[in-house]
Amino acid sequence: YILLRDLPWEYCLVIVASLAVFIALLSLRSSFNFETVSEEVSSEEEKTEWSAGVVITAVVLFLAISAKYFVILWLPLYSQGSLSLAVDESAKLMSVMFSMALVGTIGGMYLVSKIKLLYFICSALFTGFLSCLFIAQVEAYQALLYVSALFGLAISVLYNVFVVHGLSYVSYPTHKHVSLIIVASGLAAAITPVCSSFVVEWFGTPLAAIYAAAVLYIVAILLLVLNDRFVTESAHNKLA
Repeated sequence: YILLRDLPWEYCLVIVASLAVFIALLSLRSSFNFETVSEEVSSEEEKTEWSAGVVITAVVLFLAISAKYFVILWLPLYSQGSLSLAVDESAKLMSVMFSMALVGTIGGMYLVSKIKLLYFICSALFTGFLSCLFIAQVEAYQALLYVSALFGLAISVLYNVFVVHGLSYVSYPTHKHVSLIIVASGLAAAITPVCSSFVVEWFGTPLAAIYAAAVLYIVAILLLVLNDRFVTESAHNKLA
């Protein structure tokens, strides 16, 4: 319907993100008690345990999704306008990007079983940061293809990785923790088209969206590192 009406295709992202947020809100109002073992749960366990780590993970996912769509939405326009690429060449950039995202997803399934989740997420975010800088610097079409492939690897981080990482900060994970992360992801996808359009309009060039994505990646990495350091120091203080 959106395509037939010649409306901006970003509306598709808004619709999908809105549905994700709606489903997440429904889950917040639901109760899932699938007990396989008949044992009484103490009143302390019934209460939802909130940790700064869960909230920070949700914020990091929000930043990562925002940075992802900043690039996806504006790279085609940047390549056609500033680099004078043809429409088919710009489309090939996106095709290479999502192809490598699929490869990265498959490879990520193996890597997450070998390294710490924090290192895996930070590596992907840093790869995204470097990709944004390279996109802003390269002008040759062939080089931009390689950079698009690199960015595809950066955005291939599985959503489930963020969920598992966030839930690792609480002793008794519940559906509310998962819902918080889902809402953060959906909210990012919903508002990114508007926010990125504002950035581009403010600076007058699609390149501003690429640099903004790089900033978002750096902020996300800093949040993860600082949170991990805080958790580590708290654990050492308890042992002392």
